[in-house]
Amino acid sequence: MGREGEGYEHLLVIGSLLALVWLAGHFGWLLEGLPPASTDLRAACPPKPSPRVSLLATSSPQQAPAPASMPVSTSGPGGASRSKAKTAGRRTISGKVVQTSDYCGGANPSEEILEFLRKEKPFPNKEVFVRAGNVNAIKQTILKFTTDAEGNFKISLPPGDYCFIDDSKKDALRVPDFTKENQNLAPSQQYHLTSEECLKQWWETCDKTLKVEKKDLKGVVIKYHRACNPPCVVGGPKPM
Repeated sequence: MGREGEGYEHLLVIGSLLALVWLAGHFGWLLEGLPPASTDLRAACPPKPSPRVSLLATSSPQQAPAPASMPVSTSGPGGASRSKAKTAGRRTISGKVVQTSDYCGGANPSEEILEFLRKEKPFPNKEVFVRAGNVNAIKQTILKFTTDAEGNFKISLPPGDYCFIDDSKKDALRVPDFTKENQNLAPSQQYHLTSEECLKQWWETCDKTLKVEKKDLKGVVIKYHRACNPPCVVGGPKPM
């Protein structure tokens, strides 16, 4: 090939390169308005909603703490029934309630029967009430406990003086219809009240007084005696 042919080939190559450059610039200008292609596959798929957790469905009553002011009941056999938020500073008092009894009529009892009645026996399921102070006062707060099947009890109290009574003294005193005036109207009535003052003194007297100090108290004994007549009442049929 001559020099003229080689010159034409060079011109064709240069022209082709210029054409490619022009086309690249032209298409680049067209693609400037398009967003770049994403290579993140997660962008093409919408995210899945996360599961909702319900506190009502997942939390249990044991996990939720009780308010500090919520009362705690400790009632039951051998325990006390009271409302309290804290037990700090209290002392534990434990012991037994026992009972004895009179012989109230019937055939002349044997010495064995009388000895059995005089012997102290556990008082099961006995309700006992506790009031602050050394006398039974209706305005004082009441704490109640019930003994177990063996007459045992266990309670907690802050230091202080306490009065133990049973249900016969927990309510306000009511004088029964055994007054002297009624006796005059019905002289054949077998029972009569000795005096209202006697009944008032009986009601105000604690069945057991206890002083709680710095230490726990164990072996406390509360005694109850069942007489044939109500308190301060005399008369009635004599034993045969």
